[in-house]
Amino acid sequence: MDSSQPAIEVSSKIAYLQPGMYIIRLASEAPGNVITLNPTPVGRGTVDFFPGDGVVRNTLAKVGDCVIVRVKAAVGSLLLTEFHKAGQQQQMKLKIDRVATEGFEAGGGAQTAFPSTVRGAAGRDTGTAAAPTAAPTAAPAAATELPVRQLGHIEGVGDTIVENDWLGDPDGDARIEGFAVNVKGLPAGVSLNYGALIEGTRRYAAAVAGQFVGTRQKAKSLLGVVFDLTGPGAEQFQLSGEVVFAGEPPLAIEPGVQLSGPSGTEHLVALQLSITPLATRSTAASAWDDPAVTRIVRQSPTVAHKAPVKPAAAKKAAAKKVSTRRK
Repeated sequence: MDSSQPAIEVSSKIAYLQPGMYIIRLASEAPGNVITLNPTPVGRGTVDFFPGDGVVRNTLAKVGDCVIVRVKAAVGSLLLTEFHKAGQQQQMKLKIDRVATEGFEAGGGAQTAFPSTVRGAAGRDTGTAAAPTAAPTAAPAAATELPVRQLGHIEGVGDTIVENDWLGDPDGDARIEGFAVNVKGLPAGVSLNYGALIEGTRRYAAAVAGQFVGTRQKAKSLLGVVFDLTGPGAEQFQLSGEVVFAGEPPLAIEPGVQLSGPSGTEHLVALQLSITPLATRSTAASAWDDPAVTRIVRQSPTVAHKAPVKPAAAKKAAAKKVSTRRK
């Protein structure tokens, strides 16, 4: 290994885009850093790239570099990856603007920052003066868990509805073949998004609160799930919970992280989701949020279709959850 070469760090995120045309451009640069755009297998839409003058392989290196992106048929997704020198603090900012079409108000694009740590937040660009982006809605000060109602189609049982409780049996083996989640109390613009990897498919099926994802009476398992909150003010709510795959201890839900069993073939048997408002904060909204255009899933570079299982932590969680259900 050549020690004279500087160490390179990689930060990556997935952006979900509704069908339409977008201009993605670099709004702030950092010496030696680049951001690349690539399609992902997540989402059902078709994504086409039209690089601007001087842009090679959809790689943005300097302010003004841009790529026009076209999403067709359904929701599409982009993998946004920044390569930067290890320890470098200067951030690059990416701006995503949807091209105005009928029924859509132009302006107010989301300015995206790549911080040196994935969970860092940057300021939000309000877009044009004629159409500023709305300020994030403040979350309630009281940390009261919001009502979360889950409907699931469970093997041998059929449709089942629970509220703020386990959907399915974490100690059982009956598969959850599909589910839908509704949340009461979220402010306008904040949305719960989720997805599931259905047996026999390669891509996660995506849904928003209230929509059913999965199948009914087709004997197909769910091999992976992912949950996230998006929109201005989403960072003022804590998304948590656990999922259980057959024969495995519970896995803690992390926003935007795809969860599955160790081999990726274990089927989903139980799910518990909770959303709690955090104390009102004065910090700016996440630069990744754009309610009209973009849904961002925060994901570490190492996460693919499953997250690593942490046996020690998971066993503690399992003991706690089981004792709660037996009371």
